[in-house]
Amino acid sequence: MRKITIITSGTRGDVQPFVALALALQRAGYAVRLATHASFRAWVVGQGIEHAPLAGDPQELLASEAGRAFLNPSGPLGMLRGFFQFIRVLDGMILQQARDGLAAAAGSDFLLYSFSAPLAALVAEKLQLPSACAALAPMARTRAFSNIFLGGRDLGPVLNGASHRLFEALVGLILRGKVAKIRREHAMGRDRFNNLFARHYAGRVPMITAVSPKVQPIPADWPAWHPFTGYWIIDGDGRYAPPADLAAFLAAGPPPLYVGFGSMVDKDPAALTALVVEAAAAAGQRILISKGWSRLGSVNLGANVFALGDVPHEWLFPRLAGVVHHGGAGTTAAALRAGVPSLVVPFGVDQPYWGRRVAALGAGCAPIPRRKLTADALAAAFARMANDAAMRRTAAALGRELRAENGAQAAVRVIEAQLAGVAARAAS
Repeated sequence: MRKITIITSGTRGDVQPFVALALALQRAGYAVRLATHASFRAWVVGQGIEHAPLAGDPQELLASEAGRAFLNPSGPLGMLRGFFQFIRVLDGMILQQARDGLAAAAGSDFLLYSFSAPLAALVAEKLQLPSACAALAPMARTRAFSNIFLGGRDLGPVLNGASHRLFEALVGLILRGKVAKIRREHAMGRDRFNNLFARHYAGRVPMITAVSPKVQPIPADWPAWHPFTGYWIIDGDGRYAPPADLAAFLAAGPPPLYVGFGSMVDKDPAALTALVVEAAAAAGQRILISKGWSRLGSVNLGANVFALGDVPHEWLFPRLAGVVHHGGAGTTAAALRAGVPSLVVPFGVDQPYWGRRVAALGAGCAPIPRRKLTADALAAAFARMANDAAMRRTAAALGRELRAENGAQAAVRVIEAQLAGVAARAAS
């Protein structure tokens, strides 16, 4: 049985798609090991997947002073300062992740690594493994839109193309010393590439994009070796049973709206909770507020607001009138697949891009950045998501199309094609 190792780093939203892919690979007859943070070990093993440790605790990292500065910037200069402060904190973790990846992938036949674990490319090189990268957002060079971590807007063909090169150069600068250190530690010789992106392009290393082309149309200049597969989803087995108090709240009135910011750590969760409660009252809507890593719901909520624990999005979202979330790739996918309207409240990174995509598709409201969120603006979005018939029809139709896709199975086919190519070259 061929063995595939997957390496991914980040929050639950960064890990869950890879769990879905691991399950699809196991169904296809592969032995799979998933290397990720120890905080996810019980969940991964509970899914029947072998786990290997990967350095870092994402919740601890985002709750740190550097993490809070990164997620709650005060304007563009504050965002830049927060970014570099955050990167400095990441230094040791990134190095240890490369070492952990070498241990996890030993004896494997294929390595799939997340864009969020970039030094795993060195693991593939050192162990001489066929490999592919995977991204939960479109990351190839294109002239159709700018790099999503630099805004993702259409700045025109020239600036769009330049933005991708700029992003690659910045990441390469940040990682240069760490790449050199790992290469010295493991006698890998001098790197002939100026950054990891150049390595991918020179070797045409596939980057499997776990996004539906119905959400982001594939640009005409998109590299053929960066295939879009659709979303990688863990299908519910129908056995989830909600807590009695949640079931009672859902049954007590019309479908509520959801507010949750997942792994984002807000600088003032009590004030954010109060803002949501005020907006719910102004809009006359019933609300579920997810506690998340900010532990929202710590103030008096009133009869029409329910504080929610950990509930599978795939079960919950189709039962709602709309979803307000931070715009993480996984939560965005879950909301779109549920076929209900969304409002993205981005904190940073790729989230503004997803917010604009949701609005451009007609499946939700225009995004409101966290620093600009007010009770009045949120109340207006609540009312629109609940009552805008055209938006609701568009979201429902898109949801049906997305649910008909099987992105994880499409990704399995991409990996099998890579393995078949390796076998053919070995036989020739």
